[in-house]
Amino acid sequence: MIHNSIFKHATRRPWLAWLGLALAIVAGWKLVVGLQNRSEVNLGPSPAPRITDLPAGVSAQSVSARDPNPAEGLADTRTDYLQPPPNMMKEPLARFMAAWNAETDPGKKDEILSRFVEDLALADYPLMLALLTDAEFERGGRELRARLFRRWGDREPHLASSWVSRMSAGQARTEAVSAVVQGYASRDFEGAVALFKTQADPSVREPAILELAGTLAGSDPLRAFALGAELSPSPDRDRFLTTTASMWAALDGPAAAQWAAQIPDETLQQRMLGEIVVQWSDKDPVAAATRAMQSMVAGRTRDDAVISIIQRWAQHEPEAAGEWVLNFPQGELRDTASTELVKQWSQRDIGQTGEWVNAIQDPAIKDVAIAALAGQIGPQAPALAGEWILRITDSATRSEELGKLAAQWMSTDAASARAWVSQQASLPEDLRNRLLRSP
Repeated sequence: MIHNSIFKHATRRPWLAWLGLALAIVAGWKLVVGLQNRSEVNLGPSPAPRITDLPAGVSAQSVSARDPNPAEGLADTRTDYLQPPPNMMKEPLARFMAAWNAETDPGKKDEILSRFVEDLALADYPLMLALLTDAEFERGGRELRARLFRRWGDREPHLASSWVSRMSAGQARTEAVSAVVQGYASRDFEGAVALFKTQADPSVREPAILELAGTLAGSDPLRAFALGAELSPSPDRDRFLTTTASMWAALDGPAAAQWAAQIPDETLQQRMLGEIVVQWSDKDPVAAATRAMQSMVAGRTRDDAVISIIQRWAQHEPEAAGEWVLNFPQGELRDTASTELVKQWSQRDIGQTGEWVNAIQDPAIKDVAIAALAGQIGPQAPALAGEWILRITDSATRSEELGKLAAQWMSTDAASARAWVSQQASLPEDLRNRLLRSP
């Protein structure tokens, strides 16, 4: 009954029958084509989109592989498809370089640099850093590399350190290691220590640990020493330990000196003690100078340290420094110390200096002090300097100092110099004649 009804309607409206037939044919054709395509196409996973295909508002950073956990190793887990073609990176880099190099205001240059680094997706850092090795980007490239590595170290330290470790050895890698360390340590110091201690390559590990230790030198020198002491012997390590010892001594001289005395390497130990006692002397010159004389091996390093102490001490307590110098045993160190004391003291008060020199009882050290004082007076008052030199008891020293004074005086006022020499009846005839012949 139903079919007859439909047939009756169709016969009454012929166009309706033809429309139904057309729709049935189209549906059947689509079904056949779909089955054929299904049998020919590999139905595996869809290919990953390239970075240029990402929807608006989604950056490479939001879809990139994140920084792996340290326990999972340091391998870079990024995939190549996240990197844009090199020519796409060169264009913005060239625009940045042009703007940065054209700007002369330091503040604005830094703004341009900061904005470029912050706008760049982390996923693009490897390619950008690789492009910066091109000669065309050499000007300005160093600053940009440092900023990129610092930010990468802050955001993805394990990927950054892994990438840096694969760089060729040289100044560029050393600077990169420093920047990555700075970036990570500013956020997680202990994490940075743990990460770089595991680096197998000593040319990466040791500069990184030195950088980390250096950040502690002023605030926690003992911890800085502990980190530095783990490194292999090298000039860089020794310079770091010596500098840190000096900084520690400014805070606690006795503790720094006690720690340094335990170092088995005598050369390094003496260098560190020398730096320590000099810094320590700003707070307690007597204790520092005494430690230098008692704990340091006689020689150039000790003598240089003692002279440095005297020079500092004389600037605020010259009388006390002078008393200490006079107790030195006779020798080159005492002579040099007294000379430096007179030089420093006379710049503050030449009258007091002269009184101190005049009061010295030991003729040997008094001769040395007089010679130093005359050397300070001579350029302004050569006649007065000559009177002081005539008090020197040692004839050889006296003749030598008069010769120096005469040569200097003749170069500025020959007539006055010859007149003064001629009036000195106490001078031996041969010495007087030699002085008068001075050019």
